[in-house]
Amino acid sequence: MQYPDSLSTVLVENESFSVSGIYNKGQGADFVHEEKNKLIKSFLPPGVPYSEVWQRVSRKCEELKSLKEMSISSYSSSVSRRPRLDNEELMMRREIRGYLMKSSLNVHSSTCMDGESLDPILHNIKQTGRDNYATYKAHLAESGQFGGVKLDPVFLTKINRDEFSKIENKTKDEIRTMINALISLMPDVSVQSLFRSLIPKPGKNKVVFVEFYSDVSNELQEQLANETIQDEAEQVIDV
Repeated sequence: MQYPDSLSTVLVENESFSVSGIYNKGQGADFVHEEKNKLIKSFLPPGVPYSEVWQRVSRKCEELKSLKEMSISSYSSSVSRRPRLDNEELMMRREIRGYLMKSSLNVHSSTCMDGESLDPILHNIKQTGRDNYATYKAHLAESGQFGGVKLDPVFLTKINRDEFSKIENKTKDEIRTMINALISLMPDVSVQSLFRSLIPKPGKNKVVFVEFYSDVSNELQEQLANETIQDEAEQVIDV
């Protein structure tokens, strides 16, 4: 491709990576972009990345790749059979992702005209309304009563949701229902049975329910974290 020297200078100084592959190997622009996306995603934290994180990794992906290769390739090139480095690569990837997750980024949420933050899932208001309507119709058809059906609330601001979600503002019956829901999510069935046997009786003080809910929540998070680590280790072994 021919173009003026001034344009060449702009491309060299601003292009993050080339989109031209080896033409006789089917490596067109799409191929190169897919390979580059695969490399970039290997360094991104789990979940949907913020634009700042994506930009940072995109600009430094080659340096990150070189850093990973240098950190796991210190052995001699004369070795006839190189050892498997799956665990080392997984460790390196975790370190980079952990660093990016902890980076202090200014994430701007949607706000009202007065500057107050809107509820993060306010955009689902139409779907929530449709779900509530379907639930109400089903309840009315089944029971013939207009009241007594539990619908999902919609919040305008984040403060409204936080205030509603405070465990201290729930009744004992609501907290008991939330406790049972958390226990059902525990991967360890034996621990499920143990916690169900420890659920406070209805006559107990509300503070007891709140404290027990916190214990169940912490146990669930610990079990899920251990299960995630185990799954990742099994994936490495299966490779």
